[in-house]
Amino acid sequence: RMQAGMTNLPQHSDNVEEELRRIQLALDAVFSPRPAGPSNQQDASAQWWEQRQLADRYLTSFQASEVSWMVCDRLLQESNVEQAASNPQQTIQQQQRRFFAAQTLHTKCRADAFQLPPNSLPSLRDSLLNHLKKYSAVRDIALTNRLAMCIAALAVQMSWTTIVSDLLSTSAQEDASASLQILKVLPEECASDRLILVDENVRYYMRDHLVSSSAHVFHFLQTFGGTPER
Repeated sequence: RMQAGMTNLPQHSDNVEEELRRIQLALDAVFSPRPAGPSNQQDASAQWWEQRQLADRYLTSFQASEVSWMVCDRLLQESNVEQAASNPQQTIQQQQRRFFAAQTLHTKCRADAFQLPPNSLPSLRDSLLNHLKKYSAVRDIALTNRLAMCIAALAVQMSWTTIVSDLLSTSAQEDASASLQILKVLPEECASDRLILVDENVRYYMRDHLVSSSAHVFHFLQTFGGTPER
């Protein structure tokens, strides 16, 4: 089992499927409830706490690894957001996995973009945009806000200086909702001291673009900002 093999925190697997399985087990351990019952309660509680701490250490180590890019993308892909909530526990489990994935990707887009070849960043951006649009449709606000922050941080990293005009070109209401979320967090992400850039000039180029596009943004907000959400 994952818990038995995690005492010494084994190296993370380069195999995405294997690491995905380990991360799912570790997340289950972290979010598992404290055991209840009078018999051997103290021993069971102590074992639960130890396993939880080990799982948390493994997840923290995972977040710095290169394989985490692909694994987190898989965690966001695997959940069936259209499935009826017939199993509340499974629904909660999926939400926990998705938010962990988005949180990890946000941290990595801020500080670990150097782990990826520059020519792979557009495909990562497109994948994140697809995730954002998908989860915006089911109004998972906490998750979509974190995904918007991922995209905003990545936009600065990859010098996506046409981001505002590209987002404003949308016409579909679902796409407009996702664009609004990105535009809302983009200035803050651009200014964040947690955003680690190889070339700080990129930050200033993005700021200039945001300032020059402000009139278009205001028009977009007037057009779509007052439209009731579905």
